[in-house]
Amino acid sequence: MKKVILLALLALLLTLFVGAAQAQDTLTPDTPVTGEITDAEFALKYTFEGTADQVVILSMVPVETLGDLNNPAIILRDPAGQDLVRYDGFGSTVIVWQLPEDGVYTVVATRTDDSSGTSVGEFTLTLTVAAELTLATPISGSISNNATQYFVYRGADPFVFEFTRSGDFAPEFTVNTIDTDITPGTLDMVAVMGGRLATRGAIGDIPGETVYVIRITEALFDFYFEDVTANYTLQLTAVPQ
Repeated sequence: MKKVILLALLALLLTLFVGAAQAQDTLTPDTPVTGEITDAEFALKYTFEGTADQVVILSMVPVETLGDLNNPAIILRDPAGQDLVRYDGFGSTVIVWQLPEDGVYTVVATRTDDSSGTSVGEFTLTLTVAAELTLATPISGSISNNATQYFVYRGADPFVFEFTRSGDFAPEFTVNTIDTDITPGTLDMVAVMGGRLATRGAIGDIPGETVYVIRITEALFDFYFEDVTANYTLQLTAVPQ
């Protein structure tokens, strides 16, 4: 009888533990989670519910900028458990990918060389789903120099990309395609606008029939020594035929 009760208690504890682990390991868009890469646990798994054709961004950033987690890596797996893309970064790593189907996807936060790697430390992992842009529908928002925002356009029509901005932060606006060949999971730049003196700009015409990712972020060689923000408006305008 005691054995039966003990087994029942163990089963209950196991169920509660698994449920808690599953809840902790689920990614919600725009809600960062933290984890730690160690030599004993160098591959942490997370899951999220995805939809076909969504463009998702996975960002893995060390908690300590100059710490020992200098070679983080991200693996994205499809609902069948097959690897879709892997990217190994330096300092931090970001994957941008278009999901092929509906289902539960797995994200593995790891490091270069996996079990043989030497990078260890805490990290923050964030899932972002790129917001959709359509022609002639302006979108307004705000951004700081510590953030990056993503949008996606997948229309058939060619377009002109326009922006206006105000504030102390002068972000860089880029139009990109998703690299699926040479360095899968990264962005290939098509066009770029920005600059500290530029408060508006337009560039085009850019052909349609391609999935474009618009990224807003601090320019590579801009250095702000305090937190600054910008307000902006984006619009895609159809090219006159």
